[in-house]
Amino acid sequence: MNENEARGLFGSLFDFSFQSFVTPKIIKFLYALGLILGALGVLSFIVTAFAAHWGAGLAALVFSPVIYLLVVLYVRILMELLIVIFHIQENTAKIASRS
Repeated sequence: MNENEARGLFGSLFDFSFQSFVTPKIIKFLYALGLILGALGVLSFIVTAFAAHWGAGLAALVFSPVIYLLVVLYVRILMELLIVIFHIQENTAKIASRS
């Protein structure tokens, strides 16, 4: 474990040289937050649709699982993209340190 990996969350937050990154340390939290916000959004969609008309509410109830699945997929892809970017940075740093 190098010095950058040994820093905690708060150590990384106040690292003004940006040698240590915060995002890889909080990615699980960001994913969970995205899932929770997505669920709240879908529930809000259902309630709003029922408030407008019972038919719209039933349609929202039918389509909301598909919408939530798409939200989960979108959030997961974004989180994986972030992790891939940080892995690219780590591997690039390893290559640069060899030469």
